Amino acid sequence: MFVPDARSDGPPLATLVCMYKELTFWFGIIVGLVFLASVGAFFLFVPVLSVMTVATTLLGLIVMFALGVQTGRRRTQAPQPAEQHDLGIEVR
Repeated sequence: MFVPDARSDGPPLATLVCMYKELTFWFGIIVGLVFLASVGAFFLFVPVLSVMTVATTLLGLIVMFALGVQTGRRRTQAPQPAEQHDLGIEVR
């Protein structure tokens, strides 16, 4: 099975599916390594304590929001007392 070639004037690139999959695999590995290196460089220049402080604050905000949502759901699920109106009208 062949992969369609986008260029018409040059030689085909990755004509076989196995070549296409292998190139995709290695490209993914390289992108992962570049991402890991950039995160590592970030932590070399930014103190870890400040990053952990921001992460802890964000985690606390997320937990508080989740607790608020959970409390709001409990409040709406509680059974409401039946309202009784004595207006002298009989409803059937």
